[in-house]
Amino acid sequence: MGTFKFSMTILKKEFKKSIIFGLTMLFSISMSLVFFDIINNPHLQDTVKANGGTTFATMQLPFASSLSFVIILFCGFMIFFANNFYLSKKTGEIAILSMSGLSSFQSTLYLIYQTFALILIALPLGILLGQGLTIIMHYWIYDYLNIHASLFYTPVMTYIQTVIFVLVMMFLLCVLESGFIYRHDIQSLLMENKEMEFKDRRIIKFPYVVYGICYIGGIVMMFTEPHQSTSYIVPTFLGIYGAIGLLRYVLAKFIRKLKEGPLLTKKYALIYTSNLCQSIQQAYLLVALLVGSITSMMTIIMSCRNSYREFVVAIMGYVVVIVLLTVSVIYKFLMEAQMRKGLFYNLWKVGYTKCELKKIARNEVVYFYLSLFLIPFVYIVIILGRFVYFDHISLWFVLMMTLFYMIPLILSTIFTYIQYKKSVIDTIQGR
Repeated sequence: MGTFKFSMTILKKEFKKSIIFGLTMLFSISMSLVFFDIINNPHLQDTVKANGGTTFATMQLPFASSLSFVIILFCGFMIFFANNFYLSKKTGEIAILSMSGLSSFQSTLYLIYQTFALILIALPLGILLGQGLTIIMHYWIYDYLNIHASLFYTPVMTYIQTVIFVLVMMFLLCVLESGFIYRHDIQSLLMENKEMEFKDRRIIKFPYVVYGICYIGGIVMMFTEPHQSTSYIVPTFLGIYGAIGLLRYVLAKFIRKLKEGPLLTKKYALIYTSNLCQSIQQAYLLVALLVGSITSMMTIIMSCRNSYREFVVAIMGYVVVIVLLTVSVIYKFLMEAQMRKGLFYNLWKVGYTKCELKKIARNEVVYFYLSLFLIPFVYIVIILGRFVYFDHISLWFVLMMTLFYMIPLILSTIFTYIQYKKSVIDTIQGR
C-alpha cells in the first residue's frame, strides 16, 4: 500500500481525532473570507482612504481594514496552533511508521497528505459558511448606514485572496510538519504522549513574589494611568506576565502543599486538583493569549463605539478571537485528558466507581474553565468599569460584552466534559 493510500485509510478510520483541527481550519477560512470582504468591498470601505508614505510612520491605513488584516493573521496563527496540537496527537503513529521502515520523507508525506485532505474539505465548506456570514454582516451594516446595495455582492478579489491565504497556510504547514518529523527521533516520539510531569526550564528563576507583584501591578496601573484606550495595553501585558508565572510556578507549589496537608484525606479533591494543575500549566500560553486578546479587543471596541462600521468590525473580531481560542483550549485540554486513561483505569481497579470517576472529571473541567474565566475577568471588569465611569457606557452594553465572553466558555465546559467522559471514562469496561 502506497503512502498516500495508507494515509487516507488511517485518516478515514481515525477521523474523529482530526475533527477539531478541521473545524478550526473551516472557521478560520470562513472568517478570513468575511474580513477580506470588509477590505475589498467598495460599500464597506472606510471614508478615510489609505494614503501612502515614504516611511512606515507616514503611511496611513483605514482602521477597519487594518483591524481586518490583523484578525486574518490571527486566524492563520490559530491554524498553526491547532496544527501543533494535531501533530502532538500523531506522535505514536509517526513512531510506528518509523519503526516499520518508512523514511523521514515518507513520514512527512504521510502527514502532508492528511493535512491536504482536511484542507480540501474545509476550504469549500469554509467559503460557503463565510458567504452566509457575509450576507448577514451586509444586512446589519447596510441597513444601519442606509446603503443601497445587493446583500449578495462579494468582490471576486475576496475569493482570490481567501484561496491565496489557504495556499500560503498549506505551504507553511508543510514546512512545519517536515520540521516536526526531522526534529524528533523514535524515542522522543514514543515519550511525547507519556510525559506528564511539568519541568521548570527557566534560565533566570525569579522569586515567586515577582509574579504576584506584576499581576497586581497591572491592576494598579489601570487606575493610575490616564483614561485612554491605549493606556490599558501596558498594564494588561504586565498582568499577563504575572498571570503566567502564577499559573506555571506558584500554582504548582500551592497545590503540592495542599496535597501534603488538607487534601491528603480527600479522595476526590486529591486527584482532580493534581490533574487541574497539570492542565493549567500545559495551557499557560492559551491563557496568556486569552487575557491579552480579549482585553485588547475590548479597548478597541470601546474606542470605535462612535463609528458603526469600525464598531461592527471590532465586535466581529472580538467574537472570532474568543471562538478560536476556546476551540484551541478544548483541543489542548482533551489532548491532556487522553493521557489520563491509565490513571482513571487504575482508579477504577482500586475501587472507584464510574460515577465517582465522572465526578472527578467534572470537577476538573469545571474548575479549569472557572480559572480561565476569572483570570481575565478581573481585567475585563476594571476596563469596562472605567469606561462606564468616564465615558458613560450603558450597563446593557457591558452585560452584552461580558456575555460574549461567558457563553463560549460555558458551552466549552459542557462540551469538554461530555467528550472527556466519552473518550476516557466510558471506555472503561465495568460498572
